[in-house]
Amino acid sequence: MKKSLIAIALTAFAATAVHAKDIVDTAVGAGNFKTLATALQAAGLHDPALEWLDPRPSSMALGGELLEQLLRERLVASAPARVVTVASRAHQWAPGLDWDDLRRPTRSLTGVREYMVSKLANVLFSAELGRQLAGSGVSSYAVHPGVVDTEIWRQVPRLLRPLLKLRGLRDPEQGAQTTLYCALQAPQHETGRYYADSALKTPSGLAQDQRLAVELWRFSEQILS
Repeated sequence: MKKSLIAIALTAFAATAVHAKDIVDTAVGAGNFKTLATALQAAGLHDPALEWLDPRPSSMALGGELLEQLLRERLVASAPARVVTVASRAHQWAPGLDWDDLRRPTRSLTGVREYMVSKLANVLFSAELGRQLAGSGVSSYAVHPGVVDTEIWRQVPRLLRPLLKLRGLRDPEQGAQTTLYCALQAPQHETGRYYADSALKTPSGLAQDQRLAVELWRFSEQILS
């Protein structure tokens, strides 16, 4: 039986919906795959040059829930299955969740603050998804892949890019290791947990706030409806 690992960039709500439809109609529905074993979702910084992208922080913060809503039935039917959300240790510096800010376009020049908030939302979402799907055979993991040398740094001025090397950038293969571990090997009973360097890690205090995770879930349901 063939199984699939689907990677999706959550750059806009509309694009996420199209991706989900393509997965069900083209990959699974057409019989190319009998099950949807793993959904891998990630969101990066908004690129102002790509005007069709949704510029709201919510597109990065809530795209994962939209994808999960659209694919939940298929994932449960395919159990055992996994949802891996690429978060970041940057969530540790997020000041919290401002529901009004999540509705507005990105206001900062760099988008770094919005990125930190979106990654906090990613970790909260993954934890709440793990709780909601407990016992279904679908497990959920949030991962910090490390600081990876990819095109996400394209907005950094070229003269400053050598400074990034001082942070110990990983190449893309190294950066994929934790994500692949959670997609293929992480114990299912550790659903809802946060990983870095292919090992369990403790996320920030805010990321462990179950009440905040529930509030985020309800907020996202309002936005997505």
